[in-house]
Amino acid sequence: MTTMLTKNLLFILLATPTGAFAPNHQQFRNCFQMAAVADDSTWWKQSVETVKKTGAAMALMTVLLAPTPAFAAKVLDISGQDLSGQELSKRDFTGANAKGADFHNSNLQGSVFSKANLVNADFSGADLRGANFADAELDGAILKNTQAQDAIFSNSILDVGDMENIDLTNSFWPSKLRIMICDMDELKGKNPVTEVDSKDSIKCTDNIYKS
Repeated sequence: MTTMLTKNLLFILLATPTGAFAPNHQQFRNCFQMAAVADDSTWWKQSVETVKKTGAAMALMTVLLAPTPAFAAKVLDISGQDLSGQELSKRDFTGANAKGADFHNSNLQGSVFSKANLVNADFSGADLRGANFADAELDGAILKNTQAQDAIFSNSILDVGDMENIDLTNSFWPSKLRIMICDMDELKGKNPVTEVDSKDSIKCTDNIYKS
């Protein structure tokens, strides 16, 4: 009789598209389909032999270790939550829904917000050094008084609602955006901690970049 573990593996294998398997995946898949109607252990021996011959053991590991829709982690939803003044450095907020979340005065050094929904999120006074905002939605986000040295941004930096007194020294963003960022009314002032002028932090005062 098949064991519960075997049945669970069988379910995963049969529910997984054949494209997820390595070469000879169809033969590997077929041998496990046989298990659905088998009533003794002979199918298992045959399956093991097939696995050895086809080199499909790696395919099994791939199936078990790769994320699938059935086992994928749920999207983190912290929309509207008060996370102000907290120690949140090196946290992973990838793909999170943080719309309207309050992160002001929090330590977010090295945290990852790539592909996160940060619409109207408040980061005022937060430590964003080395944070990753690649492909994040930043419409209306507040980055006032933030330290964002070495932070990573994409085109959505142009959607930020407030960058007054931000320090963007050594930050990363598409170089083609420099003139547009420098022309933003939201970019102004001097950082209260580093005392670096916001426009100077991305070299807006260089003659070549003057609007």
